[in-house]
Amino acid sequence: MTSVGVGGIAPSCNGGTLSVTVVDSSRTSVASGGPVAVSGTSATVSVSPNPPGATPAGVDVSIAGP
Repeated sequence: MTSVGVGGIAPSCNGGTLSVTVVDSSRTSVASGGPVAVSGTSATVSVSPNPPGATPAGVDVSIAGP
């Protein structure tokens, strides 16, 4: 996993910043990415480090602003 795609972003979030945290089944962070500028209803965020393929169990998304 090198990136996370986030869709369904509300238009009122344009101008804000989006960050993601990839978590394992214990809700422990295994990768993170952002912040990236929000300029539409979807965004792709590069994450690092590259977690092992079977490890990710979920993604926490945070949008700050505008």
